[in-house]
Formats: sequence, C-alpha cells, structure tokens
Amino acid sequence: MNKAGRKPNDNKAGRKPVNNKWGNWVNMDRQLTHVKSRFKVDLDSIQDDSDLVYWMFVVVNTRWCCRTDLADYIVALNDILEPHSHLNITAKVSENIVKEGKHNEF
Repeated sequence: MNKAGRKPNDNKAGRKPVNNKWGNWVNMDRQLTHVKSRFKVDLDSIQDDSDLVYWMFVVVNTRWCCRTDLADYIVALNDILEPHSHLNITAKVSENIVKEGKHNEF
C-alpha cells in the first residue's frame, strides 16, 4: 500500500484496467457491462466510428451515468477496441472537415 492507503494498481479513471475492469465497467465475453446498473454494450456491435459515437451518447443519456462512469467507459473502449488502429476515426473526421471547407475555421 502507498501513503494514501491504496494498492499501487487501484483502478482509477484514465488508468489501464485491473483484471479487465475500468471503474464500474467490466469486459465479460465481449460485453462491456456497467456492474452497478447492469447495463451492457455488445462490443461486436461497434463496427465503425458512428457506432462508437452512438453508444457514447446512449451511455451518457442514462440516469445512472456520471462523469467518472463516462470517462471509464471511453478508456475501456479505447483499450478494448483500439479505435485509432482500425476504425479510422481521425482520418474520416479530417476528410469531412476538408471536404466541407471548414479546415480554416480552427
């Protein structure tokens, strides 16, 4: 235990998972489950960036979701799905910004 009385691997928002757990979220059989509410997201249903964003809004609009739950959820998705490596989110967003001529607005 450290000076704060915590084990060095305590799971806090933004840290790597401990035993496949991110705060109140657990990955069990490709379902990311919020253990307190028992809300489940089927990870295999997330095939592209629009699915990823859709599920973020579904989670944030639940009654039980707080900022910590949302942060842990996003970190879990990033760790499990590695969206930057195969969903190509940044490239699609960048292409749309350039197509719409909005790249000079930043």
